[in-house]
Amino acid sequence: MELQGHTAFKYVTGRQLNSSSGRGWTNVLAERWDHEAGALPSLLPRETEVAVLLSGRGLVYREGAGLRQRTSGRSGTVWLCPAGIREERIDFELPLHDCLHIFLPPD
Repeated sequence: MELQGHTAFKYVTGRQLNSSSGRGWTNVLAERWDHEAGALPSLLPRETEVAVLLSGRGLVYREGAGLRQRTSGRSGTVWLCPAGIREERIDFELPLHDCLHIFLPPD
């Protein structure tokens, strides 16, 4: 099963740098992105997403499942977005440059 991810719908303020799509990988999709500051749309992810900031710093505000988080990211910071948990609000208060997004099946 080749995963589709949801970054094209979610990261409307960003620019994709690279993707493993089309390489025949199964049960994992990896993408590198640069993200500008701005608000992202609400989304119900169908796959689990692990995001890792590879370099630089950024500030992220998230709301979902009744939780509110404000994270000052730096190189090595990891965010987890579980499948099936609606992300009500995500704001990049500062840009996140060179971020790796890994998508895994919900099971």
